[in-house]
Amino acid sequence: MVNYSEVSGYPLVQQWSLRSVLYHVKLNQWVLSQAFSSAIHSLDGATQRSDYVSILREFGNHYVQEAVYGFQESCTIWYPNKQVQRQLWLEYQDISKGRTSPGSAMVIMEY
Repeated sequence: MVNYSEVSGYPLVQQWSLRSVLYHVKLNQWVLSQAFSSAIHSLDGATQRSDYVSILREFGNHYVQEAVYGFQESCTIWYPNKQVQRQLWLEYQDISKGRTSPGSAMVIMEY
């Protein structure tokens, strides 16, 4: 276990997340198919369990009322000390400018 130092401020954890919503679709009203409506209306108090199971297998037990299509990503970077943080920042600057230095360390990120 690593102890946090109030003097140095390390270890330091940096967390970020990114979310992009491309489409957000929501149903305004329900529209039931004729087949589903007929199947539901055929049920009564004397209906057997197997008939309910048959309807559930054919139509399912959930419906989509709202859907969000997009992208979500998060990242956590753990810096044990200032030297590591500085080195990773320099490598990031090199990478963002399209340069890579020989023998550079690889950053491992958890998703």
